[in-house]
Amino acid sequence: DEKSDSIQESSTMVTRRADRMVAKTKWFSSKKTLRAAQVTIQSLSTGKYLSATNKGYVVLVNRPATFAVWERKSSSTSSQLLGLLHQASQKWAGQSYMTGNLACSASSFGQREEWQTETENWQVTRLLLASAGWGQGAYLKLSRDGTQVQIGTGGVEGKQAAELWCIR
Repeated sequence: DEKSDSIQESSTMVTRRADRMVAKTKWFSSKKTLRAAQVTIQSLSTGKYLSATNKGYVVLVNRPATFAVWERKSSSTSSQLLGLLHQASQKWAGQSYMTGNLACSASSFGQREEWQTETENWQVTRLLLASAGWGQGAYLKLSRDGTQVQIGTGGVEGKQAAELWCIR
């Protein structure tokens, strides 16, 4: 049902934004970041893999690129937040501070580099960049021709337009 999906997505966005605000306070700053896995991230519609260039652009390539997945756990929030460290460049994927665009140029795992998966089944999931949309989150999508990765929007429309990924 479309109405219940919209309500669920709105509730998730509000919770995500509240969790991020709580995490910023010094009283609740007990965060633990643990390395969870080493993975490749493949677009299910194109078969290409997520990667990064030396200049920090996030791109799709034919050969698998490896990311280290780090999990951030906080005692104050309910969200499962992930960090994606590109192994070859040793840079974190996230949202550029200067432009707001998708980038892989951060030297540390901060709030602009926090990701969420739609489901716990990483074989078929959407990727959401938690800092996008003023902290409400936005899904990753592909350009119309399927050659570029972009930050889309949040909500039901953003979820429907989002790319499906296989993380393994």
